[in-house]
Amino acid sequence: MFDKDGTSLKDVHLKEISVHAEVHHLVADVTCTLTYKNDSKDLVETQFVFPIDENAAVYHFEAEIGRKRLLAKCRERLEASFMG
Repeated sequence: MFDKDGTSLKDVHLKEISVHAEVHHLVADVTCTLTYKNDSKDLVETQFVFPIDENAAVYHFEAEIGRKRLLAKCRERLEASFMG
């Protein structure tokens, strides 16, 4: 995988995944927890890509890296597409 500048990114292996879903009529609220581990002793730069259906929406995203917790600011699809 490469970043937008063409720099090679290293893979970080997926170690565990859990999914919890609550379905109410035609709407599903799904929580996915993915655990990755950097098996190298080096710090790595990588990119997280999680494909979703075009009719799905992400309303919350957080990541824990070591002891640091990152909380994303979710935006409307059109606004987000201009940022990226």
